[in-house]
Amino acid sequence: MVAFVAGLVVYIGLAGAFQIITGDEAVDNVWMRVPLMGVVLTTAVAGVLAGGAAASAVFRRGERSALAFLALIVLVFIAIVFVGELVGHE
Repeated sequence: MVAFVAGLVVYIGLAGAFQIITGDEAVDNVWMRVPLMGVVLTTAVAGVLAGGAAASAVFRRGERSALAFLALIVLVFIAIVFVGELVGHE
């Protein structure tokens, strides 16, 4: 869960810094797109792993902590965004 949040902070920081320095969108620049996508994929993997661990804790051991449910919400969010991106692009 911490890796997911850290990845989001790094992604937003990189994109924001690039936009402030150049005045251009980071995803429009080919040289900046690759590092940003690496951060996004790493963040997504961290979120999925956190969600999987949380699902295991909730359903197998009956964990009831808020952090476990927050990780499940992250997993659902990543799944919705991933499917939305797949369906949304033509």
